[in-house]
Amino acid sequence: NYSFPIIANVVTVIVSPLCGRAIDRRGVIIPLIFMTLFTEATLAACILSEYRVPPANGWFMLYASLVCYGLMSGILYTLQFSYMILNVPGPHFGPVLALCTFVQALVGN
Repeated sequence: NYSFPIIANVVTVIVSPLCGRAIDRRGVIIPLIFMTLFTEATLAACILSEYRVPPANGWFMLYASLVCYGLMSGILYTLQFSYMILNVPGPHFGPVLALCTFVQALVGN
């Protein structure tokens, strides 16, 4: 099944530059609000896919949750990366990024 990597990566490629531009112009509050909304939408779509009530058909809600998850993760990783660029000194950026990636891999994010 190729839908997960294709949808998740396409959504991330589209969302990340827009999120970076929003952070530059308005700060982090707007991306944080959207990240929270997409997290809630992902959770709602996953719950609705279990009940399979029309019009929330099972497969449609699973794909909706996949798109919402891609949007949420694209915003999350853009926020994380922009925070680290602004607050971690240059020589320590690589090790801190590696540590963050390692911890995220441990917890399964």
